[in-house]
Amino acid sequence: MQSGGRAFDEGRVATGKDCERAAMVYQHGKGADDILLANALAVTAIGKGNLGARWLAAASLDRLLDRLKQPQVFGTQFQRNGDAPWTMEPYNRTRWARPCAEQQRRKPAAR
Repeated sequence: MQSGGRAFDEGRVATGKDCERAAMVYQHGKGADDILLANALAVTAIGKGNLGARWLAAASLDRLLDRLKQPQVFGTQFQRNGDAPWTMEPYNRTRWARPCAEQQRRKPAAR
């Protein structure tokens, strides 16, 4: 695990910024458990006053839902199949939480 994850494992995550950094590491983890922990850490960062972790909280929830084969809520996760256009699908646009129009229009960077 990278340094953010190691810091969390060693109990050295104390501030909102610490929680956000550890969440970013776990957000890119291998399994749903890592991503769930990322979401909990991002929400904790917000609770500790780090409002910069709001996007990470939304993205980690969407990524978790994607791993569980459920439609995302905030539309933060883009993917594509082969040469097909990038898409947020599956994305449940009927849920209460919606990303701002500007974020929906933004195209993801090429990978």
